[in-house]
Formats: sequence, C-alpha cells, structure tokens
Amino acid sequence: MASAQTISTAIIGVTGYEGANLARLLATHPHFRLVAATARASAGQRLGQALPALGGSAVAALTITEDVPDAELVFIAAPHGPAATLAAEQLRLHRRVIDLSADFRFPSAAHYAAVYGHAH
Repeated sequence: MASAQTISTAIIGVTGYEGANLARLLATHPHFRLVAATARASAGQRLGQALPALGGSAVAALTITEDVPDAELVFIAAPHGPAATLAAEQLRLHRRVIDLSADFRFPSAAHYAAVYGHAH
C-alpha cells in the first residue's frame, strides 16, 4: 500500500476558538504538517505558549507569525468579513484554502446579506 502524502498546512487565526481546535487536531494528524500559524496579537510567541493544550507536541515549538509563509493548504479561522479578504490573498498565491468562517457558507450573496445584515 502506498503511503499518503503529507500536506504542509498553515492556520490563519490560530488563537481563536476554531483555530485552536484545528491546531490541536493537526498536531497529531498523520497527513498534515502544520508549518505556520498566524495571530497578530500573539505574533512572536511559541504556539505552545499561546495554546498550552498543545502540550509537548511538535507544533508547540512553532513561532506564531503575522503572515503566512509557504504552505500548500491554508485554513482561515478568522471572523466572517475579514476572512473573505484573507482567502482571496491566499488564493492569489495559488494556495488551497479552507475557510472556517461564514463568508462562503451560504449559496448566494443575498442569503449572506439577509443573515448578517451587510453585503458580502
């Protein structure tokens, strides 16, 4: 049986609820390698310092940055609104993006506007 490829991964917004949970899951996932994590307020800290639940995992030693260096796949764990802009930036860099916000959750811009009270 062939071994699965390991995908280099980044998380934008790692210190929020969704980003922290995702970091915990990726820390031990055999097919994803967390290579970068961003959080403006925590930039410069070690990931394990900002997220003690990561314990002694290998990703705990990552330094949180403000920008995403090279990664094949970028998870965006930012609030809706800014997440759409962040996704567009990553897509322009030809990266695969998974957005955890509500920005792309609805089937149309009209539905988004009806739920959130402002244009998409």
